Amino acid sequence: RSIPATNKTLSDMAFELEHGHEVQWKVLEDSTLYIKVGTCRQRTQEVIDSLVQVNAAHLERLPEWIIDVRHNPGGTVAVFQALIPYLYTRTAEGPKWKYWLSPENIKSLKPKSDSKLRGANRTSARSHAKMIRYAEDHPNTWSTSWSSTFKFDRVRPHPRRIAILTDGHTAGRVEFFLIEAKVISERTITVGQNTAGMVDYCIPVGRSLGPDHGTLVLPIGRMDWLGQGISYNNTGIPPDIQVDPSEPDLIRYVRRYWASQ
Repeated sequence: RSIPATNKTLSDMAFELEHGHEVQWKVLEDSTLYIKVGTCRQRTQEVIDSLVQVNAAHLERLPEWIIDVRHNPGGTVAVFQALIPYLYTRTAEGPKWKYWLSPENIKSLKPKSDSKLRGANRTSARSHAKMIRYAEDHPNTWSTSWSSTFKFDRVRPHPRRIAILTDGHTAGRVEFFLIEAKVISERTITVGQNTAGMVDYCIPVGRSLGPDHGTLVLPIGRMDWLGQGISYNNTGIPPDIQVDPSEPDLIRYVRRYWASQ
Protein backbone atom coordinates (compact mmCIF):
# COMPACT_ATOMS: atom_id res chain seq x y z
CA ARG A 1 0.00 0.00 0.00
CA SER A 2 1.48 3.35 -0.94
CA ILE A 3 1.02 6.80 0.55
CA PRO A 4 -1.16 8.07 -1.00
CA ALA A 5 -2.75 5.11 -2.81
CA THR A 6 -2.04 4.66 -6.51
CA ASN A 7 -3.41 2.31 -9.14
CA LYS A 8 -0.18 0.28 -8.93
CA THR A 9 -0.78 -0.95 -5.40
CA LEU A 10 -2.89 -3.67 -3.84
CA SER A 11 -6.28 -2.90 -2.39
CA ASP A 12 -6.55 -2.88 1.40
CA MET A 13 -8.39 -6.19 1.46
CA ALA A 14 -5.97 -7.93 -0.89
CA PHE A 15 -3.03 -6.56 1.07
CA GLU A 16 -4.29 -7.96 4.38
CA LEU A 17 -5.26 -11.33 2.87
CA GLU A 18 -1.89 -11.75 1.22
CA HIS A 19 0.51 -10.20 3.72
CA GLY A 20 -1.36 -9.32 6.92
CA HIS A 21 0.24 -12.06 9.01
CA GLU A 22 3.71 -11.11 7.77
CA VAL A 23 3.67 -7.41 6.92
CA GLN A 24 1.44 -4.51 7.84
CA TRP A 25 2.19 -0.98 6.67
CA LYS A 26 -0.10 1.89 7.55
CA VAL A 27 -0.09 5.52 8.61
CA LEU A 28 -1.93 6.15 11.85
CA GLU A 29 -4.16 9.16 12.35
CA ASP A 30 -1.35 11.18 13.95
CA SER A 31 0.98 10.61 10.96
CA THR A 32 2.93 7.85 12.70
CA LEU A 33 4.08 5.14 10.30
CA TYR A 34 3.36 1.66 11.67
CA ILE A 35 5.31 -1.24 10.15
CA LYS A 36 4.61 -4.79 11.29
CA VAL A 37 7.30 -7.34 10.35
CA GLY A 38 5.99 -10.70 11.51
CA THR A 39 8.49 -12.97 9.76
CA CYS A 40 11.93 -12.70 8.17
CA ARG A 41 11.52 -14.74 5.02
CA GLN A 42 12.79 -13.93 1.54
CA ARG A 43 9.30 -12.98 0.40
CA THR A 44 8.94 -10.67 3.41
CA GLN A 45 12.06 -8.81 2.32
CA GLU A 46 10.64 -8.42 -1.17
CA VAL A 47 7.45 -6.88 0.24
CA ILE A 48 9.34 -4.47 2.54
CA ASP A 49 11.76 -3.47 -0.23
CA SER A 50 8.86 -2.80 -2.58
CA LEU A 51 6.94 -0.73 -0.01
CA VAL A 52 10.00 1.39 0.78
CA GLN A 53 10.64 1.99 -2.92
CA VAL A 54 7.05 2.94 -3.71
CA ASN A 55 6.79 5.26 -0.70
CA ALA A 56 10.29 6.76 -0.84
CA ALA A 57 9.04 10.30 -1.52
CA HIS A 58 6.76 10.23 1.54
CA LEU A 59 8.85 8.36 4.11
CA GLU A 60 11.05 11.33 4.96
CA ARG A 61 7.98 13.42 5.83
CA LEU A 62 6.70 11.05 8.50
CA PRO A 63 8.11 12.19 11.86
CA GLU A 64 7.56 9.03 13.91
CA TRP A 65 7.85 5.34 13.09
CA ILE A 66 6.79 2.27 15.03
CA ILE A 67 8.40 -0.99 13.87
CA ASP A 68 6.66 -4.01 15.37
CA VAL A 69 8.71 -7.21 15.55
CA ARG A 70 6.74 -8.97 18.29
CA HIS A 71 6.35 -12.73 17.70
CA ASN A 72 8.93 -12.59 14.90
CA PRO A 73 10.98 -15.83 15.19
CA GLY A 74 13.85 -14.61 13.02
CA GLY A 75 15.27 -15.65 9.67
CA THR A 76 17.25 -13.33 7.42
CA VAL A 77 18.25 -9.93 8.78
CA ALA A 78 18.25 -8.64 5.18
CA VAL A 79 14.49 -8.09 5.64
CA PHE A 80 15.37 -4.82 7.40
CA GLN A 81 18.07 -3.56 5.03
CA ALA A 82 15.77 -1.10 3.23
CA LEU A 83 14.73 0.46 6.57
CA ILE A 84 18.24 0.83 8.04
CA PRO A 85 19.16 4.02 6.07
CA TYR A 86 16.15 5.80 7.58
CA LEU A 87 17.22 4.88 11.10
CA TYR A 88 20.85 5.87 10.55
CA THR A 89 22.24 8.90 12.40
CA ARG A 90 25.86 7.89 13.09
CA THR A 91 28.55 5.69 11.58
CA ALA A 92 29.04 2.58 13.67
CA GLU A 93 30.29 -0.98 13.57
CA GLY A 94 27.87 -3.83 14.09
CA PRO A 95 28.46 -6.69 16.53
CA LYS A 96 31.45 -8.90 15.77
CA TRP A 97 31.36 -12.68 15.43
CA LYS A 98 33.69 -15.55 14.53
CA TYR A 99 33.25 -19.13 13.37
CA TRP A 100 35.03 -22.47 13.92
CA LEU A 101 36.97 -23.62 10.86
CA SER A 102 36.60 -27.39 10.94
CA PRO A 103 36.65 -29.17 7.56
CA GLU A 104 32.93 -30.01 7.88
CA ASN A 105 32.06 -26.42 8.72
CA ILE A 106 34.07 -25.10 5.78
CA LYS A 107 32.26 -27.53 3.49
CA SER A 108 28.88 -26.37 4.77
CA LEU A 109 29.75 -22.72 4.11
CA LYS A 110 30.47 -23.33 0.43
CA PRO A 111 27.65 -22.74 -2.08
CA LYS A 112 26.15 -25.91 -3.53
CA SER A 113 27.91 -26.78 -6.83
CA ASP A 114 29.26 -23.65 -8.55
CA SER A 115 26.06 -21.66 -8.39
CA LYS A 116 25.94 -18.20 -6.86
CA LEU A 117 24.66 -17.68 -3.37
CA ARG A 118 20.91 -17.24 -3.50
CA GLY A 119 20.03 -13.55 -3.38
CA ALA A 120 23.67 -12.51 -2.99
CA ASN A 121 24.91 -9.33 -4.64
CA ARG A 122 28.41 -8.96 -6.03
CA THR A 123 29.83 -7.41 -2.85
CA SER A 124 28.48 -10.08 -0.51
CA ALA A 125 29.59 -12.83 -2.93
CA ARG A 126 33.16 -11.48 -2.87
CA SER A 127 33.06 -11.26 0.91
CA HIS A 128 31.83 -14.85 1.16
CA ALA A 129 34.54 -16.08 -1.23
CA LYS A 130 37.16 -14.29 0.90
CA MET A 131 35.77 -15.96 4.01
CA ILE A 132 36.02 -19.41 2.39
CA ARG A 133 39.63 -18.80 1.29
CA TYR A 134 40.60 -17.77 4.80
CA ALA A 135 38.87 -20.83 6.25
CA GLU A 136 40.72 -23.22 3.93
CA ASP A 137 44.06 -21.64 4.87
CA HIS A 138 43.39 -21.89 8.64
CA PRO A 139 41.68 -25.24 9.35
CA ASN A 140 40.60 -26.16 12.89
CA THR A 141 41.01 -22.65 14.30
CA TRP A 142 38.68 -19.78 15.13
CA SER A 143 38.25 -17.28 12.31
CA THR A 144 39.10 -13.64 12.72
CA SER A 145 36.20 -11.49 13.89
CA TRP A 146 33.72 -10.37 11.24
CA SER A 147 31.42 -7.37 11.43
CA SER A 148 29.61 -4.81 9.29
CA THR A 149 30.21 -1.06 9.25
CA PHE A 150 27.13 1.11 8.86
CA LYS A 151 27.88 4.29 6.93
CA PHE A 152 25.52 6.20 4.65
CA ASP A 153 25.84 9.41 2.67
CA ARG A 154 23.48 11.44 4.84
CA VAL A 155 21.31 11.54 7.91
CA ARG A 156 17.66 11.92 7.00
CA PRO A 157 15.62 14.55 8.86
CA HIS A 158 12.78 12.09 9.38
CA PRO A 159 11.84 9.99 11.17
CA ARG A 160 12.79 11.97 14.28
CA ARG A 161 11.72 9.15 16.61
CA ILE A 162 11.57 5.38 16.11
CA ALA A 163 10.15 2.81 18.52
CA ILE A 164 10.71 -0.92 17.96
CA LEU A 165 8.19 -3.16 19.73
CA THR A 166 9.54 -6.43 21.17
CA ASP A 167 8.36 -9.39 23.22
CA GLY A 168 9.56 -12.76 24.47
CA HIS A 169 9.00 -14.30 21.02
CA THR A 170 11.26 -11.83 19.19
CA ALA A 171 14.19 -14.07 18.30
CA GLY A 172 17.31 -14.80 16.29
CA ARG A 173 18.27 -12.44 13.50
CA VAL A 174 15.62 -9.95 14.63
CA GLU A 175 17.60 -9.57 17.84
CA PHE A 176 20.64 -8.65 15.74
CA PHE A 177 18.50 -5.98 14.07
CA LEU A 178 17.60 -4.52 17.48
CA ILE A 179 21.26 -4.31 18.49
CA GLU A 180 22.27 -2.76 15.17
CA ALA A 181 19.37 -0.28 15.19
CA LYS A 182 20.45 1.03 18.60
CA VAL A 183 24.12 1.23 17.54
CA ILE A 184 23.45 3.35 14.47
CA SER A 185 20.72 5.63 15.83
CA GLU A 186 20.19 7.68 18.97
CA ARG A 187 16.62 8.27 17.77
CA THR A 188 15.65 4.63 18.27
CA ILE A 189 14.18 3.07 21.41
CA THR A 190 12.96 -0.48 22.06
CA VAL A 191 9.70 -0.95 23.92
CA GLY A 192 8.05 -4.06 25.36
CA GLN A 193 9.57 -7.15 26.96
CA ASN A 194 12.91 -8.96 26.88
CA THR A 195 13.49 -10.83 23.64
CA ALA A 196 13.75 -14.62 23.37
CA GLY A 197 17.52 -14.74 23.82
CA MET A 198 18.66 -16.74 20.78
CA VAL A 199 21.45 -14.51 19.61
CA ASP A 200 24.79 -15.58 21.16
CA TYR A 201 25.49 -18.17 18.46
CA CYS A 202 24.96 -18.08 14.70
CA ILE A 203 25.12 -19.95 11.38
CA PRO A 204 23.14 -23.10 12.27
CA VAL A 205 24.26 -26.13 10.28
CA GLY A 206 22.61 -29.55 10.14
CA ARG A 207 24.55 -32.72 10.96
CA SER A 208 22.98 -36.05 10.04
CA LEU A 209 22.77 -38.60 12.85
CA GLY A 210 22.03 -41.43 10.46
CA PRO A 211 18.94 -42.58 8.56
CA ASP A 212 17.04 -43.49 11.74
CA HIS A 213 18.07 -40.64 14.00
CA GLY A 214 17.28 -37.43 12.14
CA THR A 215 19.45 -34.32 12.04
CA LEU A 216 21.20 -32.36 14.76
CA VAL A 217 21.42 -28.59 14.16
CA LEU A 218 24.48 -26.89 15.65
CA PRO A 219 25.81 -23.33 15.39
CA ILE A 220 29.30 -22.91 13.96
CA GLY A 221 29.69 -19.23 14.88
CA ARG A 222 29.70 -17.29 18.14
CA MET A 223 29.45 -13.61 19.01
CA ASP A 224 32.53 -11.81 20.35
CA TRP A 225 30.58 -10.37 23.27
CA LEU A 226 30.73 -13.84 24.88
CA GLY A 227 34.45 -13.28 25.45
CA GLN A 228 33.58 -10.09 27.35
CA GLY A 229 31.34 -11.90 29.80
CA ILE A 230 28.12 -10.77 28.10
CA SER A 231 25.43 -13.27 27.13
CA TYR A 232 21.87 -12.79 25.89
CA ASN A 233 20.86 -16.43 25.48
CA ASN A 234 17.83 -17.34 27.61
CA THR A 235 17.73 -13.87 29.26
CA GLY A 236 17.14 -11.93 26.02
CA ILE A 237 17.85 -8.32 25.09
CA PRO A 238 16.14 -5.96 27.55
CA PRO A 239 14.08 -3.14 26.03
CA ASP A 240 14.79 0.50 26.80
CA ILE A 241 11.27 0.78 28.15
CA GLN A 242 10.00 -2.33 29.91
CA VAL A 243 6.22 -2.71 29.59
CA ASP A 244 4.12 -5.24 31.43
CA PRO A 245 2.84 -8.00 29.09
CA SER A 246 -0.69 -7.22 30.25
CA GLU A 247 -0.56 -3.82 28.51
CA PRO A 248 -3.42 -4.14 25.99
CA ASP A 249 -2.19 -1.67 23.34
CA LEU A 250 1.55 -1.18 22.99
CA ILE A 251 1.12 1.14 20.01
CA ARG A 252 -1.03 3.52 22.04
CA TYR A 253 1.44 3.19 24.92
CA VAL A 254 4.30 4.41 22.68
CA ARG A 255 2.26 7.32 21.40
CA ARG A 256 1.39 8.36 24.97
CA TYR A 257 5.06 8.09 25.91
CA TRP A 258 6.14 10.32 23.03
CA ALA A 259 3.45 12.86 23.88
CA SER A 260 4.82 13.09 27.43
CA GLN A 261 8.37 13.87 26.28
